[in-house]
Amino acid sequence: MKKTTTFRLDEDTQAQIAWIAKRKGITATDVIRLAVADMFEREMTRIPRVRLEDGIFYLQDRPLLQCSPALLEKIPPELLEQARQGNANVLDLVLHVMLLLARYPGEQVILDEQFLRDTTGIALPGT
Repeated sequence: MKKTTTFRLDEDTQAQIAWIAKRKGITATDVIRLAVADMFEREMTRIPRVRLEDGIFYLQDRPLLQCSPALLEKIPPELLEQARQGNANVLDLVLHVMLLLARYPGEQVILDEQFLRDTTGIALPGT
């Protein structure tokens, strides 16, 4: 679904977009789309990574999250493998765990919410 949004850009920015579009043979919309995708990708690489060791997820070598063994088994295998390699995205992990807790409310999780907030800026609802 496409949505049209209007932005006010100064003349220099508009000229730069037009120059890049002409040089690459693409539309101004494509220039903006590619620029946003590039910025998003750079920001995603700056998000701290999580590693899994002995059933505990560590962020910056500090315990962040511990799940019950039953809940740990329900985390997607590819995310667990990334965590075992020390390369799991903390946003993906927290989102998956929160969704699993909603589905399986009796499961136990220990989460250092303050550490999560301090290191990532992620604040869970009600905190």
